[in-house]
Amino acid sequence: MLLISTSRRPTRRILSFAKDLRNSIPNSIKIQRGKRGLRDLLDAALEAGCDRVLLINRWKGSPGKIWMMEVEGGAFRSVPPLIYLRGIKLRREFGVKGRFVASAITVGLVEREGIELARALSRFLRMPLIGDSGVAEGDGTSIHISEDRAGALKVSVTSPRGGREVGPAFTIRHLIWELEGHGEDPEERREDNPQVRI
Repeated sequence: MLLISTSRRPTRRILSFAKDLRNSIPNSIKIQRGKRGLRDLLDAALEAGCDRVLLINRWKGSPGKIWMMEVEGGAFRSVPPLIYLRGIKLRREFGVKGRFVASAITVGLVEREGIELARALSRFLRMPLIGDSGVAEGDGTSIHISEDRAGALKVSVTSPRGGREVGPAFTIRHLIWELEGHGEDPEERREDNPQVRI
């Protein structure tokens, strides 16, 4: 089970983005972070039976970073890559009605880093990766990795797989694959934090 949460003091847009992700990713729940530190977030994950956490951090009032962690041995372990966001588009901004829950990861025409991202998301979200050719198979909804017109990596929920974007979606500023020095929540300053292994 995946727990989705946010940084402290999230904006409405961040909360909506977290809700959209929860509605699109199977076997996921969302909790309000509130004043919870990482220790409290770890306890909430364990209590809910979650073995993974996806944390959306704020940057200048907008979603700025997606941090993926696994719960392992009573601590969080950061999972690469750390995703720095350029921008997001919420589900409601696509103007499409219906509920779309992804059942696979699909890949469009992307460079090697896009394929590595697809593989990493497939492992973390525990969803099958359908080919590296970008050819979608069958009906259903997918989390699709492609490139936008400027060549930036884009992750969007599409239905049918690899087809029409139904949201949410986000473009990526850059990915950090080596997490040395990047594995801490910048909002955490308390001594009782759980160990975060990177």
